[in-house]
Parts: sequence; structure tokens; C-alpha cells
Amino acid sequence: LIASRTLEDETPQIESIPVIVHDINDPDSPFSLETDRFSYPDGNVARPVGLAARKFELRSDVKPPISDSKRSFRFSASTRRSVANDQIQVPAMGSDGDPSIHGARLIVTNTSGSDETIMLDLPASGWSIQGSPSNVRGWQWRSRDPGAGVSAIKIKANQLTIRAGKEGFAYTLDEAQQGSIGMRLELGNAWLLCADAPARTKGSPPSSEKFDLPGKFSGAKQSAAPERCPPIPTP
Repeated sequence: LIASRTLEDETPQIESIPVIVHDINDPDSPFSLETDRFSYPDGNVARPVGLAARKFELRSDVKPPISDSKRSFRFSASTRRSVANDQIQVPAMGSDGDPSIHGARLIVTNTSGSDETIMLDLPASGWSIQGSPSNVRGWQWRSRDPGAGVSAIKIKANQLTIRAGKEGFAYTLDEAQQGSIGMRLELGNAWLLCADAPARTKGSPPSSEKFDLPGKFSGAKQSAAPERCPPIPTP
């Protein structure tokens, strides 16, 4: 189930740990629960990690004259209290997950049926390490180009934050409601972090009317990590 790749005579090691795996060369391939995973010698692990979002918020202007510069997306997650196998790890420099070599991609998609999706490429040139090549403590993406759609991403052990929006972030909020929205962050060729959050609710009976409406989506705080990453809708 895990795609083969050339490792320059270094053989993947197999650990007997129940994890969710899929074909890392096909983001749309189905996931399945297996008892083995392939762990590469450089610390790269070919498996997705589902995240419980601490913040999952989108905003946009829906009143004419509409300003695309008011679009925003804020995401954050922490896995400090998760079991080791479900924690955010930092790809090693030079590994298949190194975004400064292979780049990355951010995908935001509606998971309630509309299939609205945006895919934003994050070229290798925008990534830098935090720490040193021999001790990578994290990765950082920065862009001041509003056309890029993503202004900042920070990845550390157990922490992920994303700031996106403005003209380059083309996800619209002009429907009556979103229902739920998913996020996929693909790092390099092998790492995948994802979340899928329903709209936040409040009151008795619980209602999402204040949190899911045209121009605004606030995801449920600490919603459960998805059992499988949101699939990319087929065009």
C-alpha cells in the first residue's frame, strides 16, 4: 500500500505498529488500517497524521463591493497529548518530506458535499529550517505575495500553525453554510497532515447558525482527528 521509491541502497525498516497507510504517490488512494508501516532510515514516515484542530476559521467578504483581500484562513493544532504515533513530527533535512527540496501543497476542501476545493502550491524556495541542518527543530514557510494565498506556516514537533488568505486564497464562503471543511498539508513526497472539522455549535439545542454562515466558518474546537484524511474531490 505504500509506494515504492529509490532509497540509494538503504532498506526501509518495518515496525509492527497499527497505523493508517496509503499510496503516498496517489493522494486520492484509499486508506486502510494495517499492522506494519515503513519507516525510512532518515526518519521519514510514509503515513498521514490526522489532527484535532484547535483553530479552524475562514472569513471572506460577501457584501458588494466584494474585496478578495478580506479572505482569511487560520489553522492551528497541537499533538502534545496525543499518542506518539499520532504526533506531528518534523521531517529531516534531505528526506522525502523536506519541503525546502520537494516543496509542499495546502488543500482546503468542503467535506459536506459541495466539493469546493482549492489547492495551493508552496514552492521549495519559500521554505526555511528552524534550527540547524543537523538539528532541524522545525520548518517555516513565508510569503508576502497576496497572490500566493498562504502567508505563513510553522511546523514544529507537536505544533502546526497556518495563516492564509487574501486574493490568492480562492475558497469562497458565499453558500448558506459549509457544514464541514477539511484541510490537507502535503510536505514533500511523503508527509501528510490533515484535519476535518464540522462547524462549531452552541446553545440548547446545539446550533451552528452563529458560526457557519455566508462569509464565516468557525470549526468546532478540538474536533476529533479524522480517521482518514479528507479525499481530494475528482474534477
